Amino acid sequence: MKLPSIHQLINDGLKALIRFPFAMLAAFAGSAASIYMISLDYTESHNHPFIEHLIWVSVIAFPLLVSASLFSESRNLRHIFNIILQIIMTGLMVAYLFFLPDIFLNKHIVRNFIFISSFHCLVSFAAFTANASHNNFWHFNKSLFLRILTGALYSMILYAGLALAILAIDNLFGVDVNEKYYFYLYIIIIGVFNPWYFLAGVPEVNKISEENTQYPKGLRIFTQFILAPLVALYLVILYAYTIKIIIQWEWPVGWVGYMLLSFSACGILSFLLIHPIRNQNQWSAIYSKSFLIALFPLIILLFLSILRRIDDYGITENRYFVLIYPFWLLAIVIYLLLTKMRNIKIIPVSLCIVALLSSFGPWGAFSISLNNQLSRIEVFMSKNNMLINGKVQKNRNNISFKDKREISSIVEYLTTMHGYRILQPFFTENLDTITKDTLYHTEYYDILNLMGVEYISRWQSEDYYVSSFYYNVENGDMSNVFDIRHFDIFLRLNQYLYYDTVHNDTQSFYSGVVNHHSIKAVFVTGNILRFIIDDSLSTEIKLNEFVQSLKEKIQGQNTYNISPELMTICKEDTNLAMKICFQRLNGKRENNKYLFNDINADVFLGIKSN
Repeated sequence: MKLPSIHQLINDGLKALIRFPFAMLAAFAGSAASIYMISLDYTESHNHPFIEHLIWVSVIAFPLLVSASLFSESRNLRHIFNIILQIIMTGLMVAYLFFLPDIFLNKHIVRNFIFISSFHCLVSFAAFTANASHNNFWHFNKSLFLRILTGALYSMILYAGLALAILAIDNLFGVDVNEKYYFYLYIIIIGVFNPWYFLAGVPEVNKISEENTQYPKGLRIFTQFILAPLVALYLVILYAYTIKIIIQWEWPVGWVGYMLLSFSACGILSFLLIHPIRNQNQWSAIYSKSFLIALFPLIILLFLSILRRIDDYGITENRYFVLIYPFWLLAIVIYLLLTKMRNIKIIPVSLCIVALLSSFGPWGAFSISLNNQLSRIEVFMSKNNMLINGKVQKNRNNISFKDKREISSIVEYLTTMHGYRILQPFFTENLDTITKDTLYHTEYYDILNLMGVEYISRWQSEDYYVSSFYYNVENGDMSNVFDIRHFDIFLRLNQYLYYDTVHNDTQSFYSGVVNHHSIKAVFVTGNILRFIIDDSLSTEIKLNEFVQSLKEKIQGQNTYNISPELMTICKEDTNLAMKICFQRLNGKRENNKYLFNDINADVFLGIKSN
């Protein structure tokens, strides 16, 4: 293979800039916005939602604008019409930029990924809306595929080399290089060099001919000896699992759905890669047809897996896409078998259409998931007598662990995916007021507190819940103001313990000298926190008693979001005054004893004069 000269690389780069000016403009804009965001402090970056939106829109716009250019080329449109089409597409992206809200919810991220995926599919066939040559279509996308892989390799090598050069300058010449420059370099390579290199290698559709489209030897080796055997291996594993399900007559586990998705995606990729040579030898002909036929039982298995998850937990956006994927896959397999696999263009075309349709409307992922989860939480609240005339009344009953976990999961999903205001119709209280001081994306803690439901993670099992406790201060608030006039010593404890400390007589937390006083903080018999000053004065807290009283006080409240007042202990005797403000107190219950493994607290100690 002849290596390109510097002159050729420059010419290819200039041609790419002329062919795809608006796409490169999107790449420059996204890179500049990313560099600006990195230059800001962490706290400042959250105050610039427009810049964050500009990054997202630039990533979305790049494949859309590339598709528009390829469409114009394939139709032999005059340059002026190409520019007009590019301006229209850019205008749509600018309108979408201003459509995005300041508060960026998970649903906006999911929708952006849908657009990115669908527009990348659009790139693969935008130049072939009029060109019916299936062979040219395959070789065009083969060139894109290889260019993406080559660009990724070159980008990694280039970044590693330049980053090491900066590191060498820093260490050898004593130049103080801000670590942010490494991120700037990464953005420039990924956001400018990589797309520019890719566009420079995009073939012109009208110059692809049947004579110059040979199947690459390296791709043949990769497909025949690496990808196809791996697909066959996982096919055997999944069929063995299917037989196991039939014999034991049990529902498939939820995890198998993700494996089926990954397998089918890799299988479709291998099917597409060997498509031009499927009739050239026996193994490729057998593989192409047998792979499609072998997918039928696995599609049924995927249906069963996702239907079981939906029956247990309802529909979310992720489950929506997993559900429609086997429908799409089944339709594609039937179509390819009936047409003898002639038109593979249907794969990216249909995938693009399905993705775009799922992003909006009452049939879309967001509407169906939202309505389903709102219905589910209403059922759970009615079941536990928490709704009166359609409004939530704070729970005073003993809710089962399963219902707590389901209510917690639904509220967490709704607030992070669709925003906490979606739950306002269930409450007489103003949720804006309730959550105004809450950290971003954690409003579900306050809403669950308002409902009188303790937060239970969806990953938490009932056995673990019964044996464990987590008491954390509201929003991790460690900025309370204290009156310290009567205290001489401040000590911050942040200690992780192993559960077997219950068997030790004493474990030292801290030992040192503060204000000319020696001070020790020790953990005695696994449940007593003792502070010793000058080896003679001491005071202690019995954590078992404190946790038990705390448990009684916060029944029905969110243990991850306890007010600082409830987590504070004040104690005073003739010699010492103490105030201990726990930020975090976690552990487990075993044989009616509390075993502690995470203690975080601010301790104030005052020594009284005789």
